[in-house]
Amino acid sequence: MKVHALLLTAMFAASALFGAPPAAATKVKYPRVERLKNGEQVRFHHALRPPFEVNGFPWRQPDSDVLERLPDHIRPPQVEKVVMWLKKHTSGGTVRFATDSPIIVFNATFRACADFAHMTRLNEAGFDLMLDCGTPAEKHLRVIPGAGRQEIDGKEPFVRTVRIPGERKMREYTVFLPLYGGIKSLEIGVAPGSRIAAPRPQRVKLPICFYGSSITQGCSASRPANNYTTLLCRAVDAPQVNLGFSGSARGEEVMARAIAGLKLAAFVLDYDHNAYNPEHLRKTHERFFRIVREAQPTLPVIIVSGPKESDPDSRLRRDIIKATYDRAVAAGDENVYFVDGLTFFDEVPRRFATVDEVHPTDLGFYLMYRKILPVLKRAIGQK
Repeated sequence: MKVHALLLTAMFAASALFGAPPAAATKVKYPRVERLKNGEQVRFHHALRPPFEVNGFPWRQPDSDVLERLPDHIRPPQVEKVVMWLKKHTSGGTVRFATDSPIIVFNATFRACADFAHMTRLNEAGFDLMLDCGTPAEKHLRVIPGAGRQEIDGKEPFVRTVRIPGERKMREYTVFLPLYGGIKSLEIGVAPGSRIAAPRPQRVKLPICFYGSSITQGCSASRPANNYTTLLCRAVDAPQVNLGFSGSARGEEVMARAIAGLKLAAFVLDYDHNAYNPEHLRKTHERFFRIVREAQPTLPVIIVSGPKESDPDSRLRRDIIKATYDRAVAAGDENVYFVDGLTFFDEVPRRFATVDEVHPTDLGFYLMYRKILPVLKRAIGQK
């Protein structure tokens, strides 16, 4: 993970694009009608405005087009500089809506996209489209292919069309946003005469928040819906707040206080190997937990240790993290849980569960999800 952090820092320093604010939005009257290259007429709607529901950005103002995962007051030197780039990545973000349109057209522009050799372009600049997400009828409808470099740079338009099979009727859709890239704008197009409505309320009303490293952010899931955090939130039908910051989760006090101020259904503290060393972890981990716990005495908190067996300090780090849990339980805390990350991949050879002995493949994320899901359900009182 140290190499990953160095790569991120270099990318951030090398490109002014990463730190640049989004271009001023052009005033567009919605819905707007446009013809696709095949001559098909489409009515485009602003997908960050009602009746579309946007989740995953708890500090976003309702009328803002800027999707960022941290409040404006958190800045260096409180956190590392690269976090100012990473917060633009839309990991955990969703757009939910219902429509009876026989087609759904994506029209997007991107910002701050990564370009890592150990991740797919779909992870960084693509979308997942789910039908009836979070219900027994959930269906993965379509992968919206990752943008090409020309589309990411804005030199070519990013437009993708999904044709909906079967009877034309109102259906509910969830769009999962990129994990290692961000979006400046998103329009959803439908066939003329189609209805668009707000989605149903989710079973769990408040979001589940995750704080951690590149693994938490979603490296190296093949596509946005396959991060373990998203698999969990889909399973319990809850919104998500993903505060995974690749190579940069140092357990800063300002981050703990920001999380402590959120209204949450549960908090998953997946903070381990971005600590510089075991001593740094020892100094920051329990303090982080206590800041959140003092603000929210009954919030379910699931403490997760890292899965990196190759690090010679892995078991020491795991023990430091478990000590936070053990002391909380000894003090009478009935809303704290622990999951041992060193057991995540013991069902399969590790080479199939990670891309580099550290970052999970889709299989690795699925194995993490399977270990954490029973604990999460117990924590939020869900059968």
